[in-house]
Amino acid sequence: MKALKTLLSIFLLLTCFISRGQNLVPNGSFEEMNWCPNYIDDIFSLQGWTSFAGTPDVYNACNTDTIKGVPINFAGSQEPASGNSYAGLMSYDATIPWHEYYAIRLITTLLSGVKYYASIKVSLAECSSYATNNMGIGFSTDSFQTTFVFTQDSLFHYVKINSVGIVSEATNWVTISGSFIADSAYKYIIVGNFYGYNSTDTLFRNNTCLYDIGYYYLDDVCVSTDSFTCNVPVGIQEPKQNEQVSIYPNPFSNQLSLVVPNNEETTLRVYDMLGQQVLQNTFINSTTLNTASLARGIYFYELRNEKNVMKKGKLIKE
Repeated sequence: MKALKTLLSIFLLLTCFISRGQNLVPNGSFEEMNWCPNYIDDIFSLQGWTSFAGTPDVYNACNTDTIKGVPINFAGSQEPASGNSYAGLMSYDATIPWHEYYAIRLITTLLSGVKYYASIKVSLAECSSYATNNMGIGFSTDSFQTTFVFTQDSLFHYVKINSVGIVSEATNWVTISGSFIADSAYKYIIVGNFYGYNSTDTLFRNNTCLYDIGYYYLDDVCVSTDSFTCNVPVGIQEPKQNEQVSIYPNPFSNQLSLVVPNNEETTLRVYDMLGQQVLQNTFINSTTLNTASLARGIYFYELRNEKNVMKKGKLIKE
């Protein structure tokens, strides 16, 4: 029995050593192909990747045409962030509430309680009519579901890393990155916009060659226990979210209530989409605020005591 325990300990140590510094996303740069894509949404040409919903696209330099090639294709022109290939998907549709997603099974299942770093590079396609926020990375313990209501935030529970601001860069690649502590044994990674139609911010670009949609190129998807592997900055300490803090209702209209699980003085600050503070209130335990003067739209909040940030997130005024 003692020998068995020793062997098990050695195995676990070796597993941790091998996985540290490793990108847990297989084919994270979309380079490994089964064949040269025959059409733009030929996702089966990609090794490992599948569609969580919709018909996302793949572009590769093996194609010399201007439809599914690299750097020029039907969505615009972009050099890969690395290698010879990248993917593309729709983050928003102004006509119908519809999004697209890429998904793949991780090399190893994430360990609950362990801190991971994740990143993805995105670039807005030149022909995209809209730039949006909410491009992000999510995780699932089960095989992929394909039935949702996109007018609601039906997928937000998947997301771990998310672009709060609108990504409008169409020349260079933008890295969306962050860290999280796994709260489940996640097996799958999903990439896309996990928020509903009414919770997605948009910027109209007056380009109609891709219809009325928001469309992004994707490259270099990464998940690791090592921040250096995924190029995630770690100089700023991330605030720990306090799940016992309640702020409701959300969406709200003319009132907003808050409850915190202590007797400490707590300050709420609310900011609009331009980063301007529109509301501040200091209270102990609980409070209810009159929000009738706030315009309809999306806001961001921060709850802080004298020690640190207790919680922050998004609010929607109906």
